[in-house]
Amino acid sequence: YCPLDYHSDRFYLRREDLINDRLKFLTETPAPEVDTFLETMWERNCGVGCTGLNWDLFSGVDQVKRCITCITQPKLALLLKEYVMNMRLKRSGLPDLSMWDAETKRFLMVEVKGPGDTIRYNQKSWMKFLVGIGIDAELCNVHPISSKRLTTS
Repeated sequence: YCPLDYHSDRFYLRREDLINDRLKFLTETPAPEVDTFLETMWERNCGVGCTGLNWDLFSGVDQVKRCITCITQPKLALLLKEYVMNMRLKRSGLPDLSMWDAETKRFLMVEVKGPGDTIRYNQKSWMKFLVGIGIDAELCNVHPISSKRLTTS
């Protein structure tokens, strides 16, 4: 479910103040308060259909909180603003994998390319943006190690 103008150039402009207020909250609010907010929103909305959101990607709100701790609130706010300001162009191209280690507080985004696959312009654009705001981003080229094929029975 999403607003009718979700993928239009006007989406952000029509909601600029509301979006910027929420991004400011994310950037300036201490982590424990953001955690409480996340818990409330998770309890209230978990499972509700929402374009661009897959609840099943996280085992629970604690996993979301660990992810945000690793990426950091300010960097997440910058990433979200980049996305929301031009969703029509930015809705694709984000790296394939987001990985984090709660122990070391490391966050990494990885674009994976297989044989014969090349990085597209929008993927390069996202990678450059991520590195520019201080998020580790890497390109992983996968190469075959055997010419054997898997067969199904």
